[in-house]
Amino acid sequence: MIAWLISHSAASHFARLTFCWLPPESWPASWDGEDGIVRLYRGGENHAGDRNPQFLDLTSPWAGSRDFSHDILLGVGHTRPMHNGRLFTIVGGIFGLIGLVLLCIGVGLAASTASFLTSAKQTDGTVVALTARTTTTRSSDGRARSDTSWYPTVEFTVDGRRYSFQSSTGSNPPSYKKGESVPVAYDPADPSNGRIASVWSAFLAPLIVGGLGVVFTPIGAVLFVKGRRITRLRAWLWEQGQQVWAEIEHVGRDFAVRVNNRHPYVVHAMWQDERTGRTYTAASDYLRDDPGPRLQGQTRVLVLYDAADPERNLVDLDARPSHS
Repeated sequence: MIAWLISHSAASHFARLTFCWLPPESWPASWDGEDGIVRLYRGGENHAGDRNPQFLDLTSPWAGSRDFSHDILLGVGHTRPMHNGRLFTIVGGIFGLIGLVLLCIGVGLAASTASFLTSAKQTDGTVVALTARTTTTRSSDGRARSDTSWYPTVEFTVDGRRYSFQSSTGSNPPSYKKGESVPVAYDPADPSNGRIASVWSAFLAPLIVGGLGVVFTPIGAVLFVKGRRITRLRAWLWEQGQQVWAEIEHVGRDFAVRVNNRHPYVVHAMWQDERTGRTYTAASDYLRDDPGPRLQGQTRVLVLYDAADPERNLVDLDARPSHS
């Protein structure tokens, strides 16, 4: 069930549009806004037909240090967390390195294949068999998936002697039929070293490996550069960023993101820029553990932001205000 909720804060005079996902156990849901407060009612009805009076006040500075993971997901309308740039730098470096290795392997395979085809002799061969190879992989949800590819075995004759080889390239559906005639390239010094002489069969492996390298390398470069920029921005904010004590607006899990197969916690805080009167929302880094206990009784967190662009900010959860 999807719900769009609009709440209005009389104190800050701004409207906030929040996109909420409600799990099945919270259906049916209702909301009222007569007093400017949006309430989500959980559970069904009791024997008297009354709703369970449990609700979340979305306009309060902070609804307490409870786990919201089974209550509500706040998505649209909140600032995405500024991640620690180190993660992007490490992941980007790994992706970039893997991409460069794959590129080198692809280029090497292509050069080797081209060299072989240049010096090889050609003749005609016949597909005498199709061998099925099945690989099983598991998806992130644990389900097994099987893929079957068919590899042709080709037989050809050189100087009255019969040779055969199995192609290293398979496909599903099969690219060849049993009994089909195919061009064969073979090493004149060792006729047992033969390959199907079509461009597709000869260069498929280099294309796949090199193609993966072409994909991985720019992704790694983008992530690496992004990580370095975030790291520099965070360092600048720590040293020269404007400080403001922002009201804690929401503490809970971000169900739109998975880190190590878990939904991380995030803290959202809100403040009003005194110069422009605009209201901004800051989000903490993704957190492995529930920050509720460490924020118990605390209604504000320290936010460091760029005065020229307050949306460039970070949340310091370790700082403590003199008066919470």
